[in-house]
Amino acid sequence: MRLVEIKYFSKTRTQVFLDFGKSFSRRAAYFEEYLNPRTSNGIVDFLTMGLVPDIKGVYRDDLMVMAGRKPEEPDIDAVLLTHAHADHADYISFLHEDIPIHMGSACHLILKALSERASRTIEKEI
Repeated sequence: MRLVEIKYFSKTRTQVFLDFGKSFSRRAAYFEEYLNPRTSNGIVDFLTMGLVPDIKGVYRDDLMVMAGRKPEEPDIDAVLLTHAHADHADYISFLHEDIPIHMGSACHLILKALSERASRTIEKEI
């Protein structure tokens, strides 16, 4: 995932994440096939281990409360999802519900099919 700041000719700025998925190499440093993140711990393990960026206002209110943090309004304007691979899309379910996610129709259909067929884990709540 990469945070991109877009500046127009006006004085406003727009901050957009380009994808919001998992890093397989970073995740493999802590987890493997039978050792997975603790669902009961919410997003805490992901933040502590640096698997997702620790940026205020990015994550869902319920996950922030579970982590013992105060929920905040998002400062991110949108997420642009390029395609439906896990390293680009798996962690979008962590995002604050007020952050719009933009994607093509094929990407949307693939994510919908995956969510209907895959087992449900904290990493795959798309």
